[in-house]
Amino acid sequence: MARVMFLELPADDPMALVQFYTSLFSWTKALYPGLDSVWVLYSGPFDQPGVNAIVTLRQYLAHTRVAAFTDDLKQTTDKVVAAGGRVVIPEVFNAGIGLNSVCADPEGLEFILNQPEPGCCQVLTGLAAEGIPTGQINRFKHIDIPARDLTRTVDFYAQALDWKLNKWDMPEPYIFVKTGEKDSPGIDGGIKLRREIEYPSGTILVEDLAATLQQAVELGGSIHCPPVNLTGLGYFAFAKDPEGNAFGLFQRDPQA
Repeated sequence: MARVMFLELPADDPMALVQFYTSLFSWTKALYPGLDSVWVLYSGPFDQPGVNAIVTLRQYLAHTRVAAFTDDLKQTTDKVVAAGGRVVIPEVFNAGIGLNSVCADPEGLEFILNQPEPGCCQVLTGLAAEGIPTGQINRFKHIDIPARDLTRTVDFYAQALDWKLNKWDMPEPYIFVKTGEKDSPGIDGGIKLRREIEYPSGTILVEDLAATLQQAVELGGSIHCPPVNLTGLGYFAFAKDPEGNAFGLFQRDPQA
């Protein structure tokens, strides 16, 4: 399976967006060497469940993208094409990181495939002069991918990236996505109808949903969809950062 390991966030003002997220979630940051206005946002260690984020100029990134690690980039991109997707940017080598390719699903949503070099995550860890947060609170823990044609999109990701998919029995169609082994680095997610969100959206586990939403607004963000009760699980809301990128917030509460 191609395991989701990063989120990429576009920004007209990358430094301002970095400041928003570091202020809201106490994340740390590092400017990537040799790349203009490309920042790494650290929400937690690379060797634990959850993912970190990359912020880059909007001129290079049309929308929020997921980045997935694969053992064989050529084989996976061939499967992407065979399943009805396309390769947007062919294979590129980045020293210390590995081979990368930008692909798109049948609805045009772009994603990154990376065949990492050994020690790739250690290289990125080494950039974190401010340290890396610990724990699972304020960590990206889930990814949602929107789709107009749910069946076609589900079939695509199952065939192209070998993701395991299970339908959640609820009024709104929702497909749970397993992108790797439980408790391994990276995250799982879901595929849902394209309504609340137009582009992939990462969900962050928080301790206090109401307080986090209030602080997000104070920092220049907005509430995109107000909190809803997920019975037996907790509370969920969509917010938007100052650049208009949607992100989810989830507060666990088995008594909800």
